[in-house]
Amino acid sequence: MAGLETFLFVILGILILVVFILLLQHFHLNKLIAFGKVQEARHVPPNDQVLNYIKGAKDAGLGYHEIRKNLLHAGWKKETVDTAFRKL
Repeated sequence: MAGLETFLFVILGILILVVFILLLQHFHLNKLIAFGKVQEARHVPPNDQVLNYIKGAKDAGLGYHEIRKNLLHAGWKKETVDTAFRKL
């Protein structure tokens, strides 16, 4: 019975390792693809949530750099954030 348990743990470990590698490759490739894209000069309309956040953050006393950093860390695209600042 101990041999069967060991075999199952080895198989489980291999499956976990394969899933981890696939996830790592997926996210790594997405980052490479994003960095490899040529940025086109295009207008990106600002999102109302971004505009509202910027207004509220300014009212709370936050500066441009801190607001921008917060939005980028929250996952907003650079173009959307920059367009929103220009609109305000």
